[in-house]
Amino acid sequence: MHHALEIQEILSLIFSHYPRPALSLYRHEHVDSTSDLAGLARTCRAFKEPALDALWSALFDSSPLARCLPEASHGISPENLYSFSRPLMQTESGILQSYTCRIRSIRDFTIGLDWKSVTTFLNPPTTGPLFPDLCSLRGEYTENTMPLLNMPFPSLLTLNLKFENPHLF
Repeated sequence: MHHALEIQEILSLIFSHYPRPALSLYRHEHVDSTSDLAGLARTCRAFKEPALDALWSALFDSSPLARCLPEASHGISPENLYSFSRPLMQTESGILQSYTCRIRSIRDFTIGLDWKSVTTFLNPPTTGPLFPDLCSLRGEYTENTMPLLNMPFPSLLTLNLKFENPHLF
């Protein structure tokens, strides 16, 4: 391997230009183009961290985080949403934090999770911020997602909320 490819900053720059997941304009479905970045992360040690950073930097929704956790912690609801069967354990919180520290934006936090699971995500058994480098967050503001505004987001620059019921204020 060329020595330039051993420099993390160069790899990060290359991987940041990799095509990102997109939203289909016609069916409003998530178009997955992340498998190549995941493959790069598994290719060699030099590629792992920059490829994972690129893979996790921008999420369409929070469902990939649920898929990282052991199957015993969640299931799929009849509405095809991730549903947590219990609060997160400390070990699962550690798994989450290994990925959430890489996330810079989430397009819609609530898509892909049932409301109980949104609450589970918003109340992890951690002392520090769950999303320390999150810069941009979009979501639906409802009674169930009100705790979202109480979470510490030390790097948040952009917050876009859709209000279903403006009388909640």
